[in-house]
Amino acid sequence: MPALDITSIMIPAGEVDLDGDLHLPERAAALVAFAHGSGSSRRSPRNRRVAEQLYSAGLGTLLFDLLTSAEEQQDHWTAQHRFDIDLLARRLGAATDWLRDQRQTEGLA
Repeated sequence: MPALDITSIMIPAGEVDLDGDLHLPERAAALVAFAHGSGSSRRSPRNRRVAEQLYSAGLGTLLFDLLTSAEEQQDHWTAQHRFDIDLLARRLGAATDWLRDQRQTEGLA
């Protein structure tokens, strides 16, 4: 399996920046975004294996966290953010907009 071409990125999402890993093979056919919420992260071994398989098939991937590390820690104890659908939806929208605005991803399905 080819090694992933990984770029660590920060996605502006309102008052915070979201951490992400962008994987783009040459001449990517499309891109799949993995949005991780509470209890999971872009470093999930299972999702990274899926991303590797998609990469091998010529698809780019964006694995990113919907919560900052501080929010994730707070959510672990309070569950404050995991059901904040408005917050999570805004951040998913910000990531989608960011992808559309990037030169290397703007034309990908």
